Amino acid sequence: MGQLPRIQDFSNRNAMKPPQKLLFPNIPNPNSFYHSMKLTLCLLQLFGYLPLKGINKTNHRDLRFTWRSWRVLYNFLSECGFILNFVMLCKNKRLSTMLEINAFIFQIECILLSMMFFRLAMKWPKFVKEWYIVEQSMKSYELAFNLKRKIIIIMIVIMFVALNFPYKIVENNNPSKLLFKDSANPNSFHDAMKLPLAMLQAFSYFPINGINRNDYRYLKFKWIHWKVGYNLLCQLGFILNFIWICQHNEFNNILQINAVCFQAECIVLSVLFLHLAMVWPRFVKEWTVVELSMKKYEPPTNLKRKIAIIITVLMCMAIFEHLMVTCDRLMFATTLARESGQGIFYEYLHNIMFPEVFKSVPYSTWLGIVLQIFVFQRTFMWTFLDVFIIVVSTCFHFRLKQISKKLHSLSRLQVLDQKVWRSVREDYVRLSKLCDVINKRLCWFIIISYLTNIYHILSQLFSSLKPMDDTFQKVYFYISFFLLILRVTLVCFFGGCIYDEHNEIVKVLTSVPSSVYNVEVERFISHLSTSEVVLTGKHFFNITRNLILKVASAVVTYELVLIQFNTQEFKRKDP
Repeated sequence: MGQLPRIQDFSNRNAMKPPQKLLFPNIPNPNSFYHSMKLTLCLLQLFGYLPLKGINKTNHRDLRFTWRSWRVLYNFLSECGFILNFVMLCKNKRLSTMLEINAFIFQIECILLSMMFFRLAMKWPKFVKEWYIVEQSMKSYELAFNLKRKIIIIMIVIMFVALNFPYKIVENNNPSKLLFKDSANPNSFHDAMKLPLAMLQAFSYFPINGINRNDYRYLKFKWIHWKVGYNLLCQLGFILNFIWICQHNEFNNILQINAVCFQAECIVLSVLFLHLAMVWPRFVKEWTVVELSMKKYEPPTNLKRKIAIIITVLMCMAIFEHLMVTCDRLMFATTLARESGQGIFYEYLHNIMFPEVFKSVPYSTWLGIVLQIFVFQRTFMWTFLDVFIIVVSTCFHFRLKQISKKLHSLSRLQVLDQKVWRSVREDYVRLSKLCDVINKRLCWFIIISYLTNIYHILSQLFSSLKPMDDTFQKVYFYISFFLLILRVTLVCFFGGCIYDEHNEIVKVLTSVPSSVYNVEVERFISHLSTSEVVLTGKHFFNITRNLILKVASAVVTYELVLIQFNTQEFKRKDP
């Protein structure tokens, strides 16, 4: 009797237990709405939308929206990024063109959709529950087959086709470049000059903003900026050092003029690069207009690689030369330190490098280090001036070579259409005008480059006339003299390539077949005969390959004059 109630209660609990396997079978319907939406919801969550829990569970009752979830945090961070990108877009764009309006609308759309999907996530469990009730009431109907497969195919096809459109919008109009990498032409002038300008800025020259941006329109010169302050501070240091040298230098012979010329060259170049930085945005804009008009030509290849190789080779040689000089002076400072009992750095800074400075101000190791940094900056500029001219010449030569290749192709294929020839002629006229702009901006750089290189060649040759017993000094002389000759030769070679390409274009046009000769070809030849595309030094001289021979003859002439007026100087050793 005592066991009957316990058996009866157990039977009642089993009778009241819901039929779990009937409502939620272990094998779910793969074509239900809940299971068909799993892939779609996973993709949304992957990109920061629809922060829900339980989308991969078998039971729809496991769907939950909770505020304390990493998915909600991910969604909020994404929305903050969209809003920040939108603010930057509004700040930098004027909405004056249709493309800028497209980017504006695209950003607003992303923000609104993110908010709407977040609100939908809050109501999604209730929405799926209502859908499930309808599906349960329709169990007696014929099942829908391959629903999930159809959804997957639709998603793949539509997303593959549609993703290209927003990608292009953001790629072309997103100023922050946070979402997509800009597909700017890697061989454009603006892109090719990034490395040279970055090196100039590292040594205080060329204070301009936006050189690392893919769009040239972000190039800006601002007086109130730390780069300009850095440049002016270094210029002040150069000027003070120049004054100290002039005060304590007796100028007894030509070798003592070297330091003054070196200081004056750096001051002038620093001012010239500051002025060039002020007009650089307009200069790059004029260059870009020409590049855009030549999009239909065969694009130049490996321009950036060629520039990087030129810079690496020349600057490594210059650094090696500077290290040799520094090592020689440090060894001499070590000898002086043994004799005087002072430190090596004291002898190096006080008695070898900056004796004229420490005659005016008390000795300080930190001041000596700052002055040594100035020396390294001046040494860099002495070599990089030629590198800068070579790089700009190479960029322009690549564009001129496109015209030459196009003309070769038209002549070989015997194209009769005058519109094609007119188009090429107009592109050449644009390049000719661009060459005038380059000469206007770089003429003083070219003059200073040739004057200083010729002077230093004469100085090196004059120094070699005195006996040199030290083997290290002999090795340094040969290396330094070789680098001087190499730099002058490379400037003449790369600058002369422009004139050689101009002559090649003349040769092609004057040898076109008679069947394709027309009015446009005649006008083209007439333009070539009246104007030359060549780099000049303020029209005092043209940079051609023949200029190398002229420089060599000038060096020989002036060296003989120096020998005649300094016959006693090179016969004796300096004390």
